Amino acid sequence: MYIEDIVVVMDGSGSIQRCEFNKGKKALKHMMSLASVSGSDANYAAVTFASSVDVNFKFLPYSKAAIEIIKIPYPGGGTNTQAGLTEAKKLFDDPSSGRRYNSRKMVFLVTDGQSNDEQLSILKADALKNSGVQIFVVAVGGYIYGIDEMVKVASYPPQHFLFRVKTLQQFWHVVKLIIKEVSPGKYAVVDGQNDPSC
Repeated sequence: MYIEDIVVVMDGSGSIQRCEFNKGKKALKHMMSLASVSGSDANYAAVTFASSVDVNFKFLPYSKAAIEIIKIPYPGGGTNTQAGLTEAKKLFDDPSSGRRYNSRKMVFLVTDGQSNDEQLSILKADALKNSGVQIFVVAVGGYIYGIDEMVKVASYPPQHFLFRVKTLQQFWHVVKLIIKEVSPGKYAVVDGQNDPSC
């Protein structure tokens, strides 16, 4: 069994509308549920960033994290990606955060564009990667201003760590397709849920 500690870092800036933000939370909740049936012992923490940054919760088992992630409020504002990555690093560095010494460490960054400070975001990402953390990036949008930055933030090679979706609703559909492959019985419940467009 794999032991994984994952920090979800969510962009809550004004360019991501509240409804899309909520779609992202819903998709991440079901991604956590999927991980629980795929042979991993995963704990999750969550950070949201906009003009400011919040640690929404420290490392929790997936069952508790899936409940807490839905409660995260939509912040709105700027795109302080570097602040989100900084808080993720602190969570991995702090023994009281619930992180485990023998775990595979990952950041799952969901964002729709260039940060307020590209160079600082890349430096903060490098600090995480240099400490053994893998960074997966979900880049949201049909045309993403700052995609070069996202390539540099993601772990290497980018084709394994950078994913592009047009909307967070599309991200939700991708997660549902994964659930269908891994756990058909669970997919029947997830697919039946009301899923209105934004």
